[in-house]
Amino acid sequence: MKKNFLYTSLITLVLLSIGIKNTCFGQASAGLRAGLSLTNTAIEPSINETENNLGYTLAIMFENQFSGLFALQTEARLIQKGYKSMEPNLEFVVNYNYYGLSILPQLGIQKNNFRINVLGGPYLDYALGGNTITKISNPGLPLEVNKNKIDFSQADFNRFEFGLEGGLELKFITDSGSISLQGRYFNALTNAFPNDAFNVFNRGFHISLGYLYQTYE
Repeated sequence: MKKNFLYTSLITLVLLSIGIKNTCFGQASAGLRAGLSLTNTAIEPSINETENNLGYTLAIMFENQFSGLFALQTEARLIQKGYKSMEPNLEFVVNYNYYGLSILPQLGIQKNNFRINVLGGPYLDYALGGNTITKISNPGLPLEVNKNKIDFSQADFNRFEFGLEGGLELKFITDSGSISLQGRYFNALTNAFPNDAFNVFNRGFHISLGYLYQTYE
């Protein structure tokens, strides 16, 4: 618990320092973003098919518009990743809850109050916790659901995840800020189980709505 608090505090301080420093440059905004994630894992070599798992994403954002073409967005975010495995009468779900930092340069064009951006960059996430959910359904019997917390101290799991993400943003500019819709794809570059016989990489999509309030011009 103390280690989780240390890492989350460090990531937040890094984000705040970047955001505060950048308020001296360009048009600065701060705000929130919330949405859904659809994630899976890539296993190399492949052993079985896994399915997409639905989760959430929440973020605190800073954005600096340096010119009509270029902007920089930094954020501290919570995101749920994982996967789902389906077999006859059995559903097995793995959820990982991450907290992290992303730095996303943007290139875009604007016409009147509407703007479209292409964004992409690196992220660094840290796994705060997770759980597994097993659902067993047998004909004539009640649905059996078992939920267990993942003990990272017992699992050979790399809690730090570094990767790349990118996507599109549609933005509506208001007098005081902006409302945006973002869609992104991410792919981890670090192996979740580095000492295992298989390489496991998180990947997926997330879509979200955000609001940025203009703090400096």
